[in-house]
Amino acid sequence: MNPTLPPDQDALVARVLDELVGAEREAIDGWSELELGERRRIERLDVEVLGSLARALPPTRPRLEARAALLAAAADEGASPRRRVAPQAGSRWWLPLAAALAALALGAAGFLWARLQDQRETLLALQTEVGELRTQTTRLAARERDAREQLALVGSPGVAVCPLRQRAASPLGGAPFGVLYVGADHQHWYLALHGLLPCPEGRVYQVWFVAPEGAVSAGTFRPEAGAAVELSSATMPEGTRAVRITLEAPGGAPAPSGPEILFGDQPIQLL
Repeated sequence: MNPTLPPDQDALVARVLDELVGAEREAIDGWSELELGERRRIERLDVEVLGSLARALPPTRPRLEARAALLAAAADEGASPRRRVAPQAGSRWWLPLAAALAALALGAAGFLWARLQDQRETLLALQTEVGELRTQTTRLAARERDAREQLALVGSPGVAVCPLRQRAASPLGGAPFGVLYVGADHQHWYLALHGLLPCPEGRVYQVWFVAPEGAVSAGTFRPEAGAAVELSSATMPEGTRAVRITLEAPGGAPAPSGPEILFGDQPIQLL
C-alpha cells in the first residue's frame, strides 16, 4: 500500500491494478520497477515533448479579455510593496556624496578643535592676566592704605619733622636728602627719602634710630634708580634722638659699620 495516499484511494488503485491485464499491466509494473533517476529522466522528456507541441501549433490571437486580465495582473504585481528592484551595479551615486559628507565632517571637527585650542589659550592668558591684576590691585590697596596713614600722620597735630642731610660727601655721589615725620605719640613715624642712588652690588641701605641704649636697626632697603623711598612703622625706640642711614652688607649689620649716607638729629615740633 502507498503510505502517501488515503486508505480509500489506496484501495482504489489496488483494485484498478488487479483489473489490468496484458500489455497495460506489464507497462505499469515496468514503470514501478524503474529507478528514481530513470523516472525523473522520463518525466523531463514528457515535459519537453508537451512544450514542443505548443510551438508546433499555428499562432492564435489571444482574446481581448485574456489580454486585459494579463495586463491587470502585471499592474497589480508592479504596485505591490513586496516587489524589490535590485540596484544596478553602476548606480553608486551615493559614494561621492558619502565621501564629501565625511570630508566635511572631518573639516568641521578640525575647525572646532582648533577653535577649542584657541579658546583654551585665551582662557589661560586671561586667567594669568586676572591673577596679575589681582596682585597689582592688592599692592595698590596696600599703597593706598599706607598713603592714607602717612597723610594722616603728616597732618596730625603735634607731629615733629626732622630733616636728614649729608654730614660728609657720600661715597656714592649725588645729593640725597630726606624728611622724618614723627607722631605726637613718638611711636608712629614716616620717612621720605629722595636722590638716593642705587646700591652697589653686595650692599644695602640700613636705617638706624639712635636711642640711649645705642643704634637700633629699623630695616634695610634697596632703592630703584630715580625712585623715591617711603618707609613707615608704628613703633620707635623710646628716647630716640637721632636717625642715620648707612651702607651695609646684604642682610644688614647688628650695628652701624658702613659709610654714613644721611643723618638727622634736629626735629622740629609742628603745631
